[in-house]
Amino acid sequence: GTVISSDFTGNFYKNLVIEDSSKGGIVVYIEQSYIYADYPVGRKIYLKLKDLCITNYKGLAEIVFNVDSLGNTTGIPSGMLSQFIVKGPYPRPITPEEVTIIDVKSNPFKYMSTLVKIKDVQFQASSAGVPYAGPSSSSSGTSRPIENCSHTASAVMYNIAYASFQPYLTP
Repeated sequence: GTVISSDFTGNFYKNLVIEDSSKGGIVVYIEQSYIYADYPVGRKIYLKLKDLCITNYKGLAEIVFNVDSLGNTTGIPSGMLSQFIVKGPYPRPITPEEVTIIDVKSNPFKYMSTLVKIKDVQFQASSAGVPYAGPSSSSSGTSRPIENCSHTASAVMYNIAYASFQPYLTP
């Protein structure tokens, strides 16, 4: 698959999201920070899945190193990455599919862990002109409602408080 996420701004933490040529995506949980240095957006990677597990994390398929008896997961240890991930060509072009909120809501499983550009959206009035997320001292993340421009469909955008763009105001 091709890497479509980045922890560069802090909004993703210890995971990659990869998408394959069929436009299917999956999360790869890694016990390492600053993943973007080795696996930047646009790098093709090959996964060796033997001895890894696939889990369901909040409705998203995720590849992990281990699952304990309580269901807690462990990411691929940083010292073992080369055993499971082979770096491929970089950079590779990435073109997000343009969709509407209605497209996503009518077929959410089609778009899970894939890169999309949602067109014709705006923040709802209650979320306009406020920081993208609350400060890290007060919350771990913030949900901001977005809507299509005709006010007929809405969704929620979630940003973590540790993102570098957290203090910027939404348009």
